[in-house]
Amino acid sequence: MRIPDAAPELDTIAAALFSLTVDRLRDGLRLLGLDHRGTKSELHTRLFHEFGAERLPALLERLEPSGRLALAQAAHFGAGRHDPARFRALFGDGPRWYTEDARRGREHTLLALFFYEGGRLPKDLAAPLRALLPAPPGAEARPLDAPPATVERERYTWKPGARTADVRRETLPVVLRETATAAPHNLHVVLQLIDQGKVAVSATTQRPSEAAMRAIGAALEGGDFYDGAPAAWAPDLADPPGPIQAFAWPLLAQAARFAQLRGSRLELTRAGAEALAAPPADTLRAAWTRWVKAGLIDEFSRIDRIKGQGRGRGKGCALTRSDGRRTVVVEALAACPPERWLPVDEFFRFMQAAGRSFDLAHDAWKLYIGEQQYGSMGFDGHGTWEVLQGRYVLCLLLEYAATAGLIDVALVPPAEARDDFSGIWGTDDFTWLSRYDGLLAFRINAFGAWCLGQRATYAPAPLAARPVLQVLPNHDIVAVDHGGLTTADRMALDGWCVRASDHVWRLDAERLLERMQAGRRPAELREFLTARGRADLPQTVEQFLADVESRALRLRDAGMARLVECADEALAAQLTNAAATRDLCRPAGVRHIAIPAASEPAFRRAVRRLGMLLPASSAPASARKGGRAAHPAPASGGGAGNEEE
Repeated sequence: MRIPDAAPELDTIAAALFSLTVDRLRDGLRLLGLDHRGTKSELHTRLFHEFGAERLPALLERLEPSGRLALAQAAHFGAGRHDPARFRALFGDGPRWYTEDARRGREHTLLALFFYEGGRLPKDLAAPLRALLPAPPGAEARPLDAPPATVERERYTWKPGARTADVRRETLPVVLRETATAAPHNLHVVLQLIDQGKVAVSATTQRPSEAAMRAIGAALEGGDFYDGAPAAWAPDLADPPGPIQAFAWPLLAQAARFAQLRGSRLELTRAGAEALAAPPADTLRAAWTRWVKAGLIDEFSRIDRIKGQGRGRGKGCALTRSDGRRTVVVEALAACPPERWLPVDEFFRFMQAAGRSFDLAHDAWKLYIGEQQYGSMGFDGHGTWEVLQGRYVLCLLLEYAATAGLIDVALVPPAEARDDFSGIWGTDDFTWLSRYDGLLAFRINAFGAWCLGQRATYAPAPLAARPVLQVLPNHDIVAVDHGGLTTADRMALDGWCVRASDHVWRLDAERLLERMQAGRRPAELREFLTARGRADLPQTVEQFLADVESRALRLRDAGMARLVECADEALAAQLTNAAATRDLCRPAGVRHIAIPAASEPAFRRAVRRLGMLLPASSAPASARKGGRAAHPAPASGGGAGNEEE
């Protein structure tokens, strides 16, 4: 056998073994109980023989079960590499690479003869190993039937001059937020606020202003995630996490192209105006899909206690591209069982076990907390998966997936919710590393399963009943429970009705017709009044709504047409009755005829055969493009004009 030259890529087991030192070759032979005397060439030949096709099965039998599992994982699913984090996520403890011998000290195990250059198998071993070792079990998420109702924790307080802290155990309630019903309502409210010019954003960062977030937060159904928190949470919210949904909605609207910046404020695009009238589930699904592909900011920038992130892309930015990370997380989410609760730490484990991890930073040393020299993420134990990738995942789940209604969430206060950052220099005064640390678990709901491709259809739940209005027979709508009437309820009433006073609205036919002109359906108002009313709608109101809708539908848009003036009444009558032209035009008065846009070319040919011309429109080009002609010349028997074919 020819001894190969030292190959830098070590694609073969022969080259890989030859790259070992003489001592390593002797150790390998000693572990196998073989003669370990001789030159390097002799040692190499002897050890290489054990990796041949006939001897390899016996060699594998001498490995520990965890070692065979590591080889099987690398050969079947690891693209020929051993990924320690993935292996631990799948199987718990990693395989043994060393043993301790009382006489010889620390020694490599046989497993170390299979992996080289950062845990890579030689290429010529991968296929034989796949044939000899069964594929290990794949990654599966391990869901719960329900999240815990409470969490226990210890609170430490220090008194001045004390040498030890006082420790007090606390029980905190876990709050569940179901989002699928609230999200369509919230999107509609945000689009209305944008339409009213109340959402200002930065022209450079596209992030909403503080005033815009206050306006949005006040209108959200149920408020933002930490609004209305239980009294037991009060001490933990002394360091408030700030807006989450109110921050995300303007970015979702812009990414979905429902809104665009004009000056310092957002305005609705045509797509945004249509979204107000479209089925909300379809609109939200489109917004989510577009955001995944083209989010406007890097979500990790919201983990603002980690500094050194840089801006933009390229060498000046420490972070990888966010669109690639976003796609990986969404694909992992789509692989989770729907309508079951999944603790976020279990989701972290599942992502790594399934090989759906990602690099967050080009250079973790650039990221730091407090001061780069001591608090850099490059130090061992600082830039862990949970601290970097995990915080990015938490932000995406709570700020975007939950805001858009795809997942229901179980929340605790972010303070002291996670301790995975406590060993990092500069975090002594932090009770939380990110405002998303309070996300305990999540559940992909029916709407999320549809958006993620897990379900083929989705039927929205009916509007939840909340009797806060009294609808009177005289068409007045009275707020009988002022405290239960939300800002969103008031906005809905202001949109459909005329406000008579602070707590009274009146149904108005013209206002309803304006809403219908914008594409809304009276059935939406009927559903809203039924869900918010204390009794069935009075018959007079039902009849009023039916009459308005019936009258509104008596006119039908038949499309664009060209109005042509004839020289006299006889010519108009001839053209509307002649066999060649009667199906191509309609009478429009005594001397005028209307020609549908689709029929105009055929009408031109027909009148030309009758010895007449339909002149070109005298309207400017811009008007013709819009389908309207201004003062067309009469069609007459001997006139000359430019033909339009």
